[in-house]
Amino acid sequence: CALNSNTEKHTYKSKDVEFILNTNDPTSFTTLANKINNDKTLEIVMIQHEFGLFKSSEESLIELLKTIIKPVILAFHTVLPNPNAGLEQHVKELASLASMVTVMTKSSAELLKNTYGLSQEKIRVISHGTHLVKHQDKAALKEKHNVSNRAIS
Repeated sequence: CALNSNTEKHTYKSKDVEFILNTNDPTSFTTLANKINNDKTLEIVMIQHEFGLFKSSEESLIELLKTIIKPVILAFHTVLPNPNAGLEQHVKELASLASMVTVMTKSSAELLKNTYGLSQEKIRVISHGTHLVKHQDKAALKEKHNVSNRAIS
């Protein structure tokens, strides 16, 4: 399902994108949920969640999740530490409507468990990317790899 908005619209080949969701239009969420529910070929739904994608339509997203009758996996791209009460409740509600939640790092899984109170059984880590690596001294690295006399860019 491709995401559009009132200000950002794309054209897709019908064979590549079957569903389009206008994130600014609450009726688009209802229409999408009904299409998903009525499509016998769909057995599971995975929603990629990033707060910026649904910034103005989080309530519509919740209604979509409540309406879909198939199992939903919710992939959190961002898990914020130290949430205010509203954000904490919102993440808990989203997660409660999903069969499973995925995150990309162990630290995100720990935040969901320890900060947001999600059950460990509901969380899966699908590693993606890398953690920050401590910056090392360039001269020492050049010496270690026998390139001390070379310019490295």
